[in-house]
Amino acid sequence: MATRRQEFRHREEFARVLDFVRSGIPKKSWRREPIPYAQCIGEDFFALLEVAIIKGIDLSVGARVYVGDGPKKEAASVLGRIDYGSLSQTAKDNLPTVLEQMVLNSQDKYIGLVNSMGLLTPRLHAFELLSGIGRSTTRRIIEERERGPFASFDDFTKRTKVTNLAKVIVERIVEEISTEQRYRLFVR
Repeated sequence: MATRRQEFRHREEFARVLDFVRSGIPKKSWRREPIPYAQCIGEDFFALLEVAIIKGIDLSVGARVYVGDGPKKEAASVLGRIDYGSLSQTAKDNLPTVLEQMVLNSQDKYIGLVNSMGLLTPRLHAFELLSGIGRSTTRRIIEERERGPFASFDDFTKRTKVTNLAKVIVERIVEEISTEQRYRLFVR
């Protein structure tokens, strides 16, 4: 039986590649040769990870890699969690594109979150934390949501006139990953 501490531990099952370094981790005295590795972002909790890759495997940016507890095809092991500042410049540059792909692939999950967003404080609504959305737009979104839940990103855009919801969500996720935030909407 899992202990209470283990039950609440957040582990990623899958991650997306942000940067793949074929030349590998530099040699150490205890290593015979460099180990190829990738900097990745977890699909569920947006954890930034460094993952040792099995020699001979080639990965492209955005590739989905299993990093869970079971047998792995590409990943030899998860080397550990890293912070945003430890990402390579290539990984930082690829982060918004990979995140947008992840958000669009999980549109139902994110439209569900949009349908459930509420007040954070008596004066601050969660929508106001999203780029380009102020109080008047928040009121319009809430009025439309009261008529019925949003079915998709397209439905959201048609009813609220807020364009490209996926990019707005991605901007907030990058902000939550890269800086200290008082309120988190998407990143644990």
